[in-house]
Amino acid sequence: MRSLLSFVHDKMYLLIMLLLAGGFVVLLAELLLTDHTQGIQMVAVLASVAGILLGLAALFFKGTGRLAVAALFLALSITGIVGVWEHTEARGGEEEAFRRPSPSAFQLVSNPLQESNEGNERGESGEGGERNEQGEFREGPGRGESEEAVPPLSPLGLSGLALIGAVVAAGYYDAGAEKKSS
Repeated sequence: MRSLLSFVHDKMYLLIMLLLAGGFVVLLAELLLTDHTQGIQMVAVLASVAGILLGLAALFFKGTGRLAVAALFLALSITGIVGVWEHTEARGGEEEAFRRPSPSAFQLVSNPLQESNEGNERGESGEGGERNEQGEFREGPGRGESEEAVPPLSPLGLSGLALIGAVVAAGYYDAGAEKKSS
C-alpha cells in the first residue's frame, strides 16, 4: 500500500494530466455518438480534440512551457461558455429552458419500444406527439423532430475540464526547471 501511495505522490502531475486527457476523450466520444457534428457543433468536437492534445502535451513541458499550456487551457475553457450561449439559443433563449427537464439517456434507450407499442395500440405510428408522465398523449413534435431537447449547461463540462488543466499546469510550474536545463 505504501508503494502505491508513493507512486501516486511521485506521479501526481502525470496521473492528473492523463485523467484529464481521458475526460476529453469521453467528451469527444459523447459528441460523436450523439452526432454533434453539424455546423457550429464542430467547435465542441475540435475543442475536445484540442483538450486531449493539450493534456498529453503538458506531460512534455516544464517551466514556462507549462504556463503556456495553462494559458491555452484557459483559452479553451471559453468554448464551453460559447456552447452554453448556443445551447440556450437553440432552446429558444427563454428562461424556462433551464427548468424544462431533458430526457435522460436511460429514458431514451428504454422507451422506444414502449412508445411504439402504445402508438400501435391506438392505431398510430407514435409520431407527431408523445406521452407525458401521466401517460396522456401530448400533441406536438415527437422525439427527434424539430423541438429537440438541448441540455443548456452541458458545454460547461468542457470548460470545467479545461479549467482543471489550467490550474494543474500552472500549479506544477517550476521556475527552477528552466535554470536547471540551461
